[in-house]
Amino acid sequence: MNTIPSDVKTLSVKGQDFDYLDLGSGRPVIFMHGVLGDLRTFTPHAEMLSDRYRTITYTQRYFGNRAWPEGGPPFGIETHAEDLVGFVEALGIGPVFLVAWSYAGHAGLRAAQIRPDLFRAMFVYETGFQTFLTDPAEIAAFKADLELMFGPVFAAVNAGDNEKAARLLVNASAQDEYYFESRTELQMQVELENAAMMPKLLAQTPPPRITTDDLTALQVPISIACGAKSRPSYKLVSEAAMRILPGPHYMIPGVNHFWPDAEPNAFSGFVGEWLDAQA
Repeated sequence: MNTIPSDVKTLSVKGQDFDYLDLGSGRPVIFMHGVLGDLRTFTPHAEMLSDRYRTITYTQRYFGNRAWPEGGPPFGIETHAEDLVGFVEALGIGPVFLVAWSYAGHAGLRAAQIRPDLFRAMFVYETGFQTFLTDPAEIAAFKADLELMFGPVFAAVNAGDNEKAARLLVNASAQDEYYFESRTELQMQVELENAAMMPKLLAQTPPPRITTDDLTALQVPISIACGAKSRPSYKLVSEAAMRILPGPHYMIPGVNHFWPDAEPNAFSGFVGEWLDAQA
């Protein structure tokens, strides 16, 4: 089944082609997927909001179906942040709104450090790294939860079974051993087609150390959202960012890390209200 939208475009960013979908008109909004995703992750959301915004969703480096050349920059937050900056520059549409999920959240924060002039505001759903945690108990709890989540994932990758690793990571992120199979055929297909990036994810370069002071100094307005039912590692980092950044921030009742996928209508509606409230 071909699930790639027929109107996907290609943009050259510093000599590398990136696939993206560009819909609607008005103030530009870029959607940035997390691990095991690509431009299809946020295609439904981009379509829903394209009646009043220019919505763009793109596939990050080393994700998706593109054959990425060997010898490129290393997989990691710094690379994906620099790619985001280059993508916005190449489109020539800054400043933009950014909607980022999970792994992409930290890349968005780093991009806001590098080029704040390119971003009007950011909505981050559960950023994934703990570099700005300072409380020893919170750091210990974060690391313990991460070990529980990723221990079996590392074992599957080391055994050469990237698809099993992808399934395990999805189920662990949702805290439900049957979650992967409970969703749509398209959602499962996108994740399995992206399973080849799992070894790169687990061997990624360390994320840039964005500290409490760094967050405080950011010149881009940033809203953090988190699911009330999300596992501790996601909540600890999100709640720490909420304490540091002026906001507004949101704890969403009754949902977990997969809220954008599980309830695309609700997530898009929430993001739409957030966008409408921006000056």
